[in-house]
This record gives sequence, structure tokens and C-alpha cells, in this order.
Amino acid sequence: MQDKTVLSHVKRLSAVNGRKDIMPLSWVTYPGTHCPLFGAALTVRQLKNAVMLVIGTEECTYYTKSLSLVYGEFGGLDGRCLSFVMDKHDVTFGCKEKLERAAQELVEEYAPEAVFLVTTCVPEMTGEDIDSAAESLWKAHGIPFLPVHTDHFRCDGHLSGIQNVWAACAALMEPSAPVNGVNLLGKKAGRSELARLLEAAGVAVHRTLPSDCSLEEIKSAPAARLNIVCSKQGLLLAKEMQRCFGTPWVSFYDRCRPAEIEEGYGMLFELLGKPVPAEVAEKAQRLREKLALAEGNLRGGTFILGNSSVEPFVLASFFAELGMEPLLIQAKEFEASDAAHKEIILGQGMDPYVSQSANLAAMAGIYGLLKPCLYLGPAERDILLQHRIVGIGLPKAGQMLGFELAEHMLDCFTAGMERRRQIKENEI
Repeated sequence: MQDKTVLSHVKRLSAVNGRKDIMPLSWVTYPGTHCPLFGAALTVRQLKNAVMLVIGTEECTYYTKSLSLVYGEFGGLDGRCLSFVMDKHDVTFGCKEKLERAAQELVEEYAPEAVFLVTTCVPEMTGEDIDSAAESLWKAHGIPFLPVHTDHFRCDGHLSGIQNVWAACAALMEPSAPVNGVNLLGKKAGRSELARLLEAAGVAVHRTLPSDCSLEEIKSAPAARLNIVCSKQGLLLAKEMQRCFGTPWVSFYDRCRPAEIEEGYGMLFELLGKPVPAEVAEKAQRLREKLALAEGNLRGGTFILGNSSVEPFVLASFFAELGMEPLLIQAKEFEASDAAHKEIILGQGMDPYVSQSANLAAMAGIYGLLKPCLYLGPAERDILLQHRIVGIGLPKAGQMLGFELAEHMLDCFTAGMERRRQIKENEI
């Protein structure tokens, strides 16, 4: 593959103004991106006594079950991922009556507390009315049947499946007596710095969604005073809970700089009617000191940002201000909130390529072309080292927020640049 071909499909950050501008790294990829079905399976498996019924081809269910079982860190569905297979008659004339018979069998055999009716591309393209079917089945059986749309041709990966399952859970919720607590939405943030500071201030974490929880616990989620959105995957649920129950929400996932994090905590505790813990100012000062020490070691470095659980443009702008140049940013979307980070990066005289999140095969032609010091995200470490690139994984970052996240990323970058210098010295 010629160099000019490798990056011919993607745009520079200066030309990116929306999701439509984020192009694939190449038209031919292996193995490709995960389907929203995968995201739905990862989420449903956390809900005790719930069943996932995939509506479409049997290949879709096989894919979903196999991946949810293979990815051990996510756990499996323990037989709770079932298939409603559409044949050519169903595709042509609809599957309502057949789906009703399948639902009867499912309820009798599994006795679930809730059923998630998860669509695939086939019923979405044929216009099957799964929403009304779910409503009818709920009335007929007296248990929730919740529609979850996971049509892959309208999205770029598995994250929409996660979002849509949690948004569907709003239908399980009921008005509840208020409690002195908050909900954390969007990631497993129950052990995060945010959760610890809230509890130290006397504010309980009422529910952490997603987490391993019962449907009964989800039902009482509206009792919380406030929803704190800890990642973009929680936005749809937060908006749905505000619409249905009036629960206010704030976001806390897009903060890396000391002043931003400090401001975020100030806003939160003001809303909760609590004084800001003294620990917040102490953590802000410690982060400022670490940033001052790290800047000299980082300036002049370069990196490629691969797939990670950290907001890509937030991370890239944070390190651009420290003098590290992003050469390529992989992202699934570009939203209005990302525009400010774009301007920070461009203001540093940097204009990285931006592509959709790419698999390892698609990245193979990039390492030698861009020659970054660091690569962040999953990668084949041996191949990176062949190109004198230091690989940095961020597995812990997915459950971090606030100062702890910024410090963790800073430590990773600093250690990575030190390793890079050692590699270069050994070459001399």
C-alpha cells in the first residue's frame, strides 16, 4: 500500500466539523467494527433476570452470543441471549403473529422479569413495527417487553447498542420517594474519585448504571436528586429520565484540566447544597504541580490516539497544550462539545488526521508513515516496537473520572516518553 493511499480517505482536523467528516482509514478492513448488537449484549448481561431476544437472522444471534462469551471481561449471557429467526415469509409479510407465539414460549420457559426485543438490520430495513409489538406483548404477559434498535447501517460501532439499552430501561422506572443521593450514568464509576468525594460529603450514590443490578433497583432510580453523566453512553438515559421524571442531569466526562475539574466539582456540590470538599483544591494543586514537571519531558513528542475509553478530542487537546502533537485521532463522532478542543489543537499549530476507530490491520500501514513516539490504545506491541513506537494501553481509564483520570493519563504519557528515550539511546 502506497503512503498516499493510506491516508487518502481521511481528513485533517481543520476540515472536521461533524460526524460525516470522520471517514474510515481504509475501505478494506479486517475484521471490522463491532455491531451495536454486541453493545446491547454487554449491557443486558448486567441486568439480572432479563432476557435478550434478537430479531433477525440466526447469524446475528450467533455473533452476539459468541462475542459476549469470548470477551471474558464482559461476562456472558448465560443462555439469556435468544434468537427469533425471520424467514423470507416474515421479511415479506411481517412477523407479528410469529413473534407473539415466540414470546409465549419464552415467558413459559425462562420466566424473565423483562425481555429486551433487540432489532437487527433486517427488520429495520423492512419497517417491522417492533415498538408496537413490544407494547402489545407487555400488556399480554404483564412483564416489560422493551424495544432496542441496533440497526448497524445507521451507526458506526457498538456504543449505540449500549446507549439504547439504557435508554430503554427508563420504561422500567417508576416515580419514587426522593433520597439524598445521585445516580452515576454511563460507565462503571461506582469506585471512582467522584463517587468517593460524594460519599465523603454525605451524598450517597443511589444507583450506578450500568452495573450488575436488579430490575427492581433500576425501577427506583428516579428517587435520586441528580443524574451525573459520566460518559456519553449515559446521555440518552439522562435525557429520557428528565423527560419522564423531571430528574435534572449534569455531565462530568469531558474534564481533564485542573481548572475544568475544579469547576465541575464546584458546580456539582453547589447543586447538591454541599460545600466543596477541601480535597478538591488539594488535588487540583497537585495536578498543576505534576503538569509543570511533566511539560518539559513531553514537549516535542508525538502520538497516535487509537481506540480508548477516554474522550478522544478531550485527551488530544489536553496533551497538545503540553507540547505533544497528535498525528492521528481515531474517533466515532464529532459533537458540538468537541469544537472547543479542536480549536485548542489547531491553536497549537497542529492539524492531525482524524479517522473512524480502526482495527489493527487498518493501522498497519500508518506506523511507519507517521512515525509517532507513542501509540495509545490496543495494538500489537511487537509491531509497534519494530517501528520504535511505545504502546500505551489505558484499561484503567474507563472507570476513572476527574483528577485521578488526568493524573493517570499524565503518568502514562510521561512513562511512555521515558521509554521512548531509552529505545532511542539504545540505538546509538
